[in-house]
Amino acid sequence: MKRRLEAMAIEAMLELEKFVEAYDQAKLFRQAYPKVGDGYRLFALAAAKTDRPVEADRAWRAITDRSDPRRDTWWEGMIHRAQIRAQSTRPKSACEVLFELDSRSEFMPADVKPKLEELRDSLTCPQSRTG
Repeated sequence: MKRRLEAMAIEAMLELEKFVEAYDQAKLFRQAYPKVGDGYRLFALAAAKTDRPVEADRAWRAITDRSDPRRDTWWEGMIHRAQIRAQSTRPKSACEVLFELDSRSEFMPADVKPKLEELRDSLTCPQSRTG
């Protein structure tokens, strides 16, 4: 119960745009509960909001590496990773994430498709990994 209350408090901080406080608390939460997916998710969201894209990408990767494309969490993490990379100084690095998403399209939830298309439209990626 304590863990759930702590997660709810961090979610509230994010909603109230108390991003630095949310980041600090999410970092402590993730350290206290290193095997809890919510810890990485909250940390990733807070890191992105405090202009820490590398930390956010790593946290989302920790989630996607431990999940699979049949789960919504995997899609959420991969979309965030692509968005983070698309906004970086090396936007082409998002193409690798898009290729991975495309290779798993049979599992894609309907609400992900518009986000994926928006990302694809914002980038210039080769048609294939070898292209």
